[in-house]
Amino acid sequence: MTSVPSVVRDSPLPPGGRIHLRPTAACGFLLIVLGAVVLGAINYQSNAAYLVLAVLVAAALMSVLHARRALAAVVVRPLVARPVFAGEPLAAPVALRTGSTPIYALTLTVPDVVELTPLVLEPLTGDRHEHLLLPGRPRGLHAVGRLRVSTTWPLGLVRAWRDVPADWTWIVYPQPLAVDAADAHDPGDGDGDGLALTGGGDFRGHRGWRPGESQRRVDWKAVARGRPLLVKDFAGAQDEQVFAYASVSGDREHRLSLLAGLVLAAERAGHRYGLSLSDSELAPGRGDAHCHACLTALALFPGEVS
Repeated sequence: MTSVPSVVRDSPLPPGGRIHLRPTAACGFLLIVLGAVVLGAINYQSNAAYLVLAVLVAAALMSVLHARRALAAVVVRPLVARPVFAGEPLAAPVALRTGSTPIYALTLTVPDVVELTPLVLEPLTGDRHEHLLLPGRPRGLHAVGRLRVSTTWPLGLVRAWRDVPADWTWIVYPQPLAVDAADAHDPGDGDGDGLALTGGGDFRGHRGWRPGESQRRVDWKAVARGRPLLVKDFAGAQDEQVFAYASVSGDREHRLSLLAGLVLAAERAGHRYGLSLSDSELAPGRGDAHCHACLTALALFPGEVS
């Protein structure tokens, strides 16, 4: 998986929402049992049946009370989501805190994302950090506004749940195409290699191709004339490159993916690089913040994802 520049910080603690209670299927079965016990107690005037009825009702009421108190003791803190690349799961980070008493069957989910598998934690004590993995999305800006935390502890008769505000916003970068550092620093020859580079060096000759070296720099015209694999050598290594959208061939998403690969390759190699798009331009630079700015510009490039 391609690394993503770390440029996010924790969000403030959001307020807790109202606690809701909803009976479960087990509660419905218990009501049927209680009805049968009531009929038996009345028909047979059985003190034992009345005692069983009182115990079951008391246990059910205490279950409701404990479920509500357990959920109220949980502090849920959604954290800032990190950017991802297109198709990768969206990691929604959550910080949880509770008291010394363990809480079982605590479930985290996102109501707005029906395809998300709920995350069940057993048991929960003290502090914990968890991640909900939402399905991958295409490039662009995506947001989720709430998190739901629920529990059926202790007897499973009721489900207590509340919604917590979660300001999760993801920048989904274009999926980068594989480009090595040599490609990102190659001046090219303008023969359709697809590398959107501006600037250049002076051609000073050929040298032999070495195994593992990018084939984009091979002089294929010389190979066609019967010469061995030779690499074009340029004088004056380029310290800065500007990757231009207009110079890349292919459809919109292919261009953006290629530019994303060039940005990441140049960042890994420690080169200074910029970005020239149809609606904006970023001056050459380097570092996590600059890489994030370039990838964000590509992610938010106008036009629907094809």
